[in-house]
Amino acid sequence: MTARPVAGGEAPPGIDDPVSRPRWAQLTYSSFDRHDGRGGGWQVKDTTGDPTETEVEFLRARVQTQFDAGIDLPRFPTPAEIAELPRRLIQAPAAVHGGETALWHHVPAGNDASGRPGNVFAHVVLDRLPGAADPLRPIERWRSEGWLTPFGPEQVLAADLRAVDPPGPGPLNRQTISSWLFAPRQWRLQILAVLVDAVRSAMAGGPAVVLGVDDVDEAANWIAAISFAMSAGTSRRFYFSTLERPTTLSEAIERELHLVCMPRADLPALARRHDCVVVDPDGAPGLGDLDGEPHRTARGDRVPVTEWSVLISELFADPRAMQKAVGEFDRIAHRVGDSGIDPAWPAAMAIAGRADAESRREANRVMTDAAPPQLRSVPELYAAAVAGLRRDVKGRAGRAWRHLTKVGADRDDRPADIPGEMAVHAYAELALADEPWLAEHGPARVPSAAYFSPAPEASLLEAARKLDGHISTFTTELPPEVMLDEARAGLHYVELALRLGLAHDEQLAGQLWQICQQTLIPVLVDHGLGTQLLDEVDGVIVPEARHWLWSQLNDGPLDQLGPPGQRLSDAVLDALGPGAGDPDPLAAMWTRLTEDPGAGSAVRPLLGEYAWRRVRGGDEGPDARFFAVWSVLARYADDGNLTGLASAAPLLTPPFDTDRLVQLHRAFGPVVPIEWYLPAVVAGSDDDPQSQELRDELAERPDPSAIRDCAGIRGALELPDWLEVVDPGHLVPWLGTLAEVLVLAKQLQVEPDAELLRRVNGLVILALLAARARSPEVDAVTVERVAGLAQAAVAGFPNARPGLSAEELTAMGDWCDRHEVTTTGLAELLLLADPRSALRSNTDRVAGWLHAVPTGEPDSPPVTAHVLAVRASRNAESRDQVASEIMRAVRTTPGSTDDRAMRQAERFLLGWLRQAQTGRVRR
Repeated sequence: MTARPVAGGEAPPGIDDPVSRPRWAQLTYSSFDRHDGRGGGWQVKDTTGDPTETEVEFLRARVQTQFDAGIDLPRFPTPAEIAELPRRLIQAPAAVHGGETALWHHVPAGNDASGRPGNVFAHVVLDRLPGAADPLRPIERWRSEGWLTPFGPEQVLAADLRAVDPPGPGPLNRQTISSWLFAPRQWRLQILAVLVDAVRSAMAGGPAVVLGVDDVDEAANWIAAISFAMSAGTSRRFYFSTLERPTTLSEAIERELHLVCMPRADLPALARRHDCVVVDPDGAPGLGDLDGEPHRTARGDRVPVTEWSVLISELFADPRAMQKAVGEFDRIAHRVGDSGIDPAWPAAMAIAGRADAESRREANRVMTDAAPPQLRSVPELYAAAVAGLRRDVKGRAGRAWRHLTKVGADRDDRPADIPGEMAVHAYAELALADEPWLAEHGPARVPSAAYFSPAPEASLLEAARKLDGHISTFTTELPPEVMLDEARAGLHYVELALRLGLAHDEQLAGQLWQICQQTLIPVLVDHGLGTQLLDEVDGVIVPEARHWLWSQLNDGPLDQLGPPGQRLSDAVLDALGPGAGDPDPLAAMWTRLTEDPGAGSAVRPLLGEYAWRRVRGGDEGPDARFFAVWSVLARYADDGNLTGLASAAPLLTPPFDTDRLVQLHRAFGPVVPIEWYLPAVVAGSDDDPQSQELRDELAERPDPSAIRDCAGIRGALELPDWLEVVDPGHLVPWLGTLAEVLVLAKQLQVEPDAELLRRVNGLVILALLAARARSPEVDAVTVERVAGLAQAAVAGFPNARPGLSAEELTAMGDWCDRHEVTTTGLAELLLLADPRSALRSNTDRVAGWLHAVPTGEPDSPPVTAHVLAVRASRNAESRDQVASEIMRAVRTTPGSTDDRAMRQAERFLLGWLRQAQTGRVRR
């Protein structure tokens, strides 16, 4: 790609899309004059790599236009002196779009085109893909011939940036640095130990490190030594500067540099700065110990000792060992992609591969705590790291568990990561084969559910199978404490295996089932042992095991363990039953029953036990009571135990609605005591086909009861022409049955259907008319007594609304004609109740009640007057007969011995009769 000169610092327009652009982009920046009329000054000179406007501006803005090396530069340097001039190389983030980095290379450039001294020439390299494979560490480009280093205005103007790729390697490499690091009578390895620990802290967000040096080349050597202690990929996330002064330190820290080098003479100026760690190679540091005292720099700064310095001290034993180790770092890192790797991890893996290494413990810690996400894709490296962790915990489940919790792999609020996965792997291998560990009291020690895997590890399955046969089966011959030890071990084994997904293996799934059936279930269904076992684990069972054990109990023969509600202890039901976030199984089963009439067989005994537990816990909702009753009926259907039915009686208040009674009837039919059907008999509406069907079936039951008879009566009362089927002989038995059932409904808080109550009132009207109007077909005393009982029962409900429609009034008149209800008797009722009658009685409640029954509009005539009016208006013969019988009533009505009252009553009746003949009768 050819260079594209850009004037005035402006990049050519382009799309801000780094993905479609090459990895590298470069620019040069200085003060110069092109002599083309556009003026001179600081500006971008050349670019390559197609940088965007945003990239150019970002890189240009971070160019340092002053170069203060802390030494006097020659005014007229020779070419050799120019080549040796100090340089400032900065590796820093350049996150224009995301994770880019860049190298800013600054050199003094003498006078500018206007003759002003102090010009600086900057050559900047942008790495758009720092995670890409690259064998070079950024510091290896130090003093590369590829950097443009012009001096003087003519050279600056002539400096032509043409290269697409960045400057190649310079004199620094693993060979030259190993020789420098181990130079005779130097103690640089001790300084390196302090530096790598300080830099690791800085890369993790700690304070920046300031290193005092004699010159920039010493700075570059130290930076190279640190860079070679990590992988090449990680070194591209190691941000440094070879030259800063106290005045530029704050800017360097703001740019997120981890290590800045400064002339040693400047270090006293940092005495009051506490936002950095100052290291002076000439001041012997006090070396610390891992997990003990920290390093102390000559200034007194404390640097925590990390595993990295321990590992490097062993691996960098001599120049040859160092060079070999650096090659290992890169090979190991390359296998996992060399991106996002902790600086110390390659060294840890290199130590792990050496049988005679002394710092294996430190290596194990790094391998597990800082394992990269890509490690899982390299099985042998992953296995080596897990093996190292296993050695570190000395093969003990307890130590492995402490490590697992240290990396947070037990916390459900953290996602799974490789360090956690390795900790879980090592712990599970040990715990699954350690029965005493599993048998310890308290909740199961299991990792987070984030580490569940549908493809179980072969090594975990092998470890789990080792426990096969070690957990004893339940037997009363074992002492209870031994049995509980075995049950705890079995429970915790099941919890751990299910949490890790090991049940996906068919063989292990069978092993888990065997432990459950032979050890856990027998203990759990034993009230004493089951409660004690759950107390010993604090009532806590991991959700996977809780659900699985619940399903095992659900499939078991619980119905053989005793009466419903007493088969399992409350502790077992609380520990294994649905949790706060689980669906309600009772509500779900009720929905299933309503959607599928044949689903009754799916109601298992365990659901009934759970329903009983809910009832005992104060749940008064219909679901809990319904399924508790269901379990009682299921048991009664098997053994006919009446005691169980008695225990369910309190659950019927408040009563079930018709839908639930229909479900019980479908499942158990004649087994359901008929009195339980009371709500369906009296509360179901006339237009509900389920209620009608159920009442029809109940009316056919052979066992006599008021409920059965009421079902039959209601069937008759629901007919559109129900008055046509009422016989005088029905009145006493029907009203007696209805009164009894309605009283029972009141006691059980069942609210009858309003239309049923209205029609019962209609029966009461018929009965009172027949009794008081002297129908020869009824026993007046008996009929009036039972009618009073029925009317009182109806009046006890707030939804009772007595009244007759026009059609019913007509049918009632016909009924009175058919069954010889006398005109005289009807007239007597009229005289006793009408306020205009001189013979009106305030004590005759029957007459008053009949008079008050609504018959249409508010001023419509009462039922007695309506029947009389119909009779009087048929024809002339009927009018004369009715008139004669009405007037006879004056002499038979109580109070007629008073001549004046009798005459007034006659006038009232004659007036009423004239109104009836003209159809103008009103209440």
